[in-house]
Amino acid sequence: MTCTFGVVAAVILGLLAITFAFQFISSFGSYCSAVAQIQNRHAELSSPFGRDEGGFNSFQQELFSEMLSGDHKKYESEEIANYGWRARTTCWRCMGAIVAGLAIVFWLMNSSVCR
Repeated sequence: MTCTFGVVAAVILGLLAITFAFQFISSFGSYCSAVAQIQNRHAELSSPFGRDEGGFNSFQQELFSEMLSGDHKKYESEEIANYGWRARTTCWRCMGAIVAGLAIVFWLMNSSVCR
């Protein structure tokens, strides 16, 4: 019985992480577009050069680290600050769901209940 609940919980957390990942992509894209518009950096946003393994170019990498550190609040536009806050909280929720799901999976793998 405990094994079944653990598997169901891991699946639900996995689906939740996927949902948060899609929300993050949307929120982060809106944040990048708004910052590029206010700073007149559209060319950098659409630049195919300097991409990392995740597909972010250098402008997006800069905004991602800025967003995670909380520097998204420095913009005077409340709309941009809200985009940054929404993307940041969604990112942390996604990471939390992934960590919780992995913890349940590892518990199930090491548990004598599911063997």
